Amino acid sequence: MSLTKVMILIIKKLTLIKVFYQNLNTNKVSIDYTNKYILDILPVTRFWGLDRKKGVGRPKKGYLPKWIADFDWVIGWSHGYLNKKKIPNSIFCHPELLGFFSLYLIIHPQLSKKLSNTIIIFGGEDTKLSRQKKIFLKKIKRTFKDVYYEAKDVEDNSIKIMPIGLTEFYIRSFEKTLENLIQEPNIKSNLLLSSFGYHWPKLNKKISDRSSAAKFSEDKDFVTYKNFDTDEYFTQLSIHKYLLVPLGNGVQSPKLIESILMECIPIMTKSVASIELLKIGFPILIIEKWNDITKELLENRYYLLNKEVVMFKNKILNYEKYRNFTFH
Repeated sequence: MSLTKVMILIIKKLTLIKVFYQNLNTNKVSIDYTNKYILDILPVTRFWGLDRKKGVGRPKKGYLPKWIADFDWVIGWSHGYLNKKKIPNSIFCHPELLGFFSLYLIIHPQLSKKLSNTIIIFGGEDTKLSRQKKIFLKKIKRTFKDVYYEAKDVEDNSIKIMPIGLTEFYIRSFEKTLENLIQEPNIKSNLLLSSFGYHWPKLNKKISDRSSAAKFSEDKDFVTYKNFDTDEYFTQLSIHKYLLVPLGNGVQSPKLIESILMECIPIMTKSVASIELLKIGFPILIIEKWNDITKELLENRYYLLNKEVVMFKNKILNYEKYRNFTFH
């Protein structure tokens, strides 16, 4: 690794530590969620306010998705908060702070003892579980009642997977259209949609699961292979029966939830994440490799998988029911 990259990583880490201490002195802000804004009904698990993608509209001033605001502590973001006077039932933590937070708990043993009935969730970013130091994970596991991790890429029975939700800026300024599309009946006239890389095109070459998905999609007459803007993308989901969901930079992809909301069956290759998501109840068609997909396979599996997807969509649209399912 070059010296420049090392310096960038150090600066990022120091910035996160600074944010952590800012969170220590920030109280949770009360937000009115009574007007049933669509993004407060859905699981929005990735939110950066105006820290990223400022050119795609602006979130409401002071806004924080309900899914995130319902955690007692939120650590590692500019919108985070941490009230040490109140013992939390749940903590949502930036995964890059896992090591530092474990050290903080070692230095403050009295706080650590009080968190034995607390669940902690590491998510909202791409840092993979395999990158975390075992000594820090050991401390986290010993401290908390349950540990959840979004970018789970290695097997660990003591850590549960946190299913990824929606990314706020992907659908910013598109909320009303999305709400209408979710409520409208879906007429499935096409078989398989392959549409990824619109926001992060470089990942299609960086991640082998994505490059092989692209290669598979190029010459199949039953595949719609194209990138669309947000409006057209969700419209395409609504008329397709299946969607390819290759691995993202943080293992899971928001396409998982996006497809189910449009009653479109997600297809994933076999991985630690896809297997665990299937085990906890996600309606996914898992294949060994993309070339295993045939028109006949998709048609034969559609009836039963479609029923599962519709049922699961209804679960997602029930905020409390889906949140209880997620943190089982």
